[in-house]
Amino acid sequence: MLHFMYPSRAPPDLRSISFEKLKQVFLLTISWGMPLAEDYCRFHFQHHADKHSLAILGFVGDSATLLASLAPFIMDVTIDVMLSLGVSPMLCVRWAIFCERCLFAMIKAEEKLNEHDGCTAWRKAVKPYLQRQLHADGQLMILQLKKHVTDFDSESLTVHQVFESALEKINQFWKVNSSSRSMDSGESGDNNEEVDEDMVDELNDLDSSFGHEPEFIYCCKSHLQEWRNAVVVELSKVQF
Repeated sequence: MLHFMYPSRAPPDLRSISFEKLKQVFLLTISWGMPLAEDYCRFHFQHHADKHSLAILGFVGDSATLLASLAPFIMDVTIDVMLSLGVSPMLCVRWAIFCERCLFAMIKAEEKLNEHDGCTAWRKAVKPYLQRQLHADGQLMILQLKKHVTDFDSESLTVHQVFESALEKINQFWKVNSSSRSMDSGESGDNNEEVDEDMVDELNDLDSSFGHEPEFIYCCKSHLQEWRNAVVVELSKVQF
């Protein structure tokens, strides 16, 4: 704070201090009426965006730069939440436009799911599973590009989480199915992992192979990666 108070001194080095200490310094600059010092602290809050994005949101005020640094972690935060945390009305308007563009990006990426309808396994099993993950209360969700490490929000999903979830369901199906066939052949097998029943029912109808991963499993994994890449590309195009 003394560094801030004397213009002849260099600004304090805030890069190495913890988030909690930076927050204390920031609150002091507000109570002492030091707007330039406030902006300096806000700049350094960006370095903690991956671990404390929701907490930092309460310090944004009218800083578009700070809000832009948080955007990849909070893409599903509503304007009501923004306003309640003190984000300026002007930035909230910009955020509404940003979210609308993100939604259009999700819609465009979702169209990628339809490009592989020629694959029966994809059309009947994997695609419906993905659509269930992507929609809440009938509305398409905006997935986050990055996941904050510390903040907890069970409603938030990243592109990677949805991708890994669908990939795991495909792998679980093949693992469980192979295990059950081994038992039918007289070999011991034990697998207690949960598998999405709707997906399994559809994939079971399609599986007629044994001994190695069937072609339609490989095909579905390839299609899944293409969808993930499309979502990342489309969302990355949207800048706050």
